[in-house]
Amino acid sequence: MQVTRTDTLQAYYEFLRANVGEAQALLNDLLISVTTFFRDAEVFELLKTTIVPQLFTGKDLNDQIRIWVPGCATGEEAYTIAMLLLEEVSQHELHPPIQVFGSDIDARALATAREGRYPTAIEADVSQERLRRFFIREPDHYRVRQDLRDMVLFANHSLLKDPPFSRIDLISCRNVLIYLDHEVQEQVLHTLYYALNAGGYLLLGPSEAADRPQGFFRVMHQKARLYQSTARPAEKAHVVPQLLRTARGKEASIQRPLTPSVAMSEVAAHRRALEQAAPPSILVDASHRVLHLSENAGRYTQPISGPLTGDIVDLVRPELRAELRAALHRAFDQHHSTLSLPILVNFNGAPHRLDLQVKPVSPEGDAEGTALVLFIEGETVDPSLVSRNMQEVTDETVRHLTEELELTQARMRTLREESAAANEELRASNEELQSMNEEYRSTSEELETSKEELQSINEELTAVNTELKQRLEAVSRANSDLENLMAVTEIGTLFLDTGLRIRRFTKRVTDLFSITPADEGRPITDFAQKLEYEDLVKDAQAVLDDLAPIHREVHSRTNGWYDVRLRPYRTIEDKIDGVVITFSDVTDRHRMEEALRECEGKLQRMSI
Repeated sequence: MQVTRTDTLQAYYEFLRANVGEAQALLNDLLISVTTFFRDAEVFELLKTTIVPQLFTGKDLNDQIRIWVPGCATGEEAYTIAMLLLEEVSQHELHPPIQVFGSDIDARALATAREGRYPTAIEADVSQERLRRFFIREPDHYRVRQDLRDMVLFANHSLLKDPPFSRIDLISCRNVLIYLDHEVQEQVLHTLYYALNAGGYLLLGPSEAADRPQGFFRVMHQKARLYQSTARPAEKAHVVPQLLRTARGKEASIQRPLTPSVAMSEVAAHRRALEQAAPPSILVDASHRVLHLSENAGRYTQPISGPLTGDIVDLVRPELRAELRAALHRAFDQHHSTLSLPILVNFNGAPHRLDLQVKPVSPEGDAEGTALVLFIEGETVDPSLVSRNMQEVTDETVRHLTEELELTQARMRTLREESAAANEELRASNEELQSMNEEYRSTSEELETSKEELQSINEELTAVNTELKQRLEAVSRANSDLENLMAVTEIGTLFLDTGLRIRRFTKRVTDLFSITPADEGRPITDFAQKLEYEDLVKDAQAVLDDLAPIHREVHSRTNGWYDVRLRPYRTIEDKIDGVVITFSDVTDRHRMEEALRECEGKLQRMSI
């Protein structure tokens, strides 16, 4: 209230309703994203020794271990549990796939969690051994390693409104319930009970309990607030928990509890009153398809011959089609309402003046919107006056047709651009669709038995899609940086794989070898070189065998000198995957050295 300079709660309520961004700003101030790695170390030690090993019991390679961390904030707790799972995996030869879900309603905190970048202060909470194993030290921070990052998916998810994740083995919902009243706490615990597998585990904060509703959970460790679901494996799926309704719907039900029959009768009465007072109308969508007609709109329709179509332009009377097509383009492309000039339409042999009005309508949740076409019929026109005004009508029609043609051309250009962008997105998402195929197969049984289960799985798929898009963008940026670096470098660099086949090279290398970009993948021995360096292949193989760099100064057949350095090619995982050879032109240095030696010789001869 101080920030918005309102004096009373009622005034702030009105300000909140009038300003769209205020609700999000208020929510951001209320959210508490405070967490650390291994917060309450004794609790995580208990998880490591007693619960994590049991998660692997009875699992085979076709099963999946699924962990959910609601209210994950900036992701430290989700990564903590993922570290415990990776430590346990190292003790098993074969292990099932593992997936950790971190969810929160704070988009800013989730952005930090997805980046996986934390300050050096985490050294106080994470042991040195775990820092070396699970993090990469960068100048002023730590970043989680890729194998740990790949295990965790972060999603924007509300425990109170969104369907829960399903088939979960362990839920860590710590320090979330303390901010909710008792009624909402029961609803959240019901949601968590539904999400857990039979016998799954629930971990709460030190000031929280899972005693209500009674009979859902049994206490495993009171001090650590560790519970286990009481559901048995043979039980059928639980009833999906009731999610919160919107406040507006609740208000309406309190003010007037109408029965369905009464509500329908009032709607029908309202529609009849509108039909009597309003002009006939037709509701259409962005593709000009008829969605609904009023009772008297049939007077203005006359379908063309051939197969029946739902396009309103093909359904209305011929006199109206040109004007209606242009008005629809203005409504959907420019979002402008249009009222046409009077159009002469023959009804029962007599011409009538008719005005067309087209208004864009954008219902909530409809991205493209709809349009309402109104037929405003005027008085009958004297036939003797019709021929007198034909030239004026013809000129007006030509103007409208020209405008319609321009709008159509602009729309076609826009559609072509959108089609090209869509094709790029489809190619980029091909890999994402393949990875999601496995998730679809694993959830097929739930899709057949429960509509609510389908909503939960869709939430997971959305999270996976977001994650993969962000990774693809990061890879694209890194590839662009590499291409630009190789384009501007003045040092010839040649990348060979372990079979001494060309993997990549800079432009300066083409001055020494007769290679082109089409030669990538061919052995370097296939190409002639301009260096007097017959041991190039031998030295490259020696680097692969001994992992020791080699330095040579080589004379070229063009009377130049090059500093050649051969080093092992190391991947991010510190594996040797080829050889990197650099060629630096040192001809000027050699010439200067020879000139110096000649000068020294002359000086010596002169001294003698």
